[in-house]
Amino acid sequence: MNAMNMKRNRRSSLLLTRDRASVSTEELGIELRAALGASRELGPEKESEIAASFLERVERVIDAQVEARLHEGRPRQRDRLGRTMRLFLALAFAVPLTAVASGYGPEGIILTWIAIFLMTVLVR
Repeated sequence: MNAMNMKRNRRSSLLLTRDRASVSTEELGIELRAALGASRELGPEKESEIAASFLERVERVIDAQVEARLHEGRPRQRDRLGRTMRLFLALAFAVPLTAVASGYGPEGIILTWIAIFLMTVLVR
């Protein structure tokens, strides 16, 4: 094994220990070149094993990136649920508040709905 291939293989093994979601395409390119170098050295009988190993690595990286993106989306879903709950509560209170405000005429109803609107929009 020449010095260049040893250096590539060392880089490849270092990449295996890193966080899978943060692997860049450049790092995967380095690993691909290392796999191709190893394939040339070991011959065609080991080629399919080396290719399978590299493809498993790529699959793990993709899975980690998908998982990371899914975790990023979850807080947004909670925020949507919070907004929906606020709207539901505002509408649940709007009916009885409107009934009480109707005793004060149209001005009472208008002020009540303005207050309900502001609470729904401004409260987070």
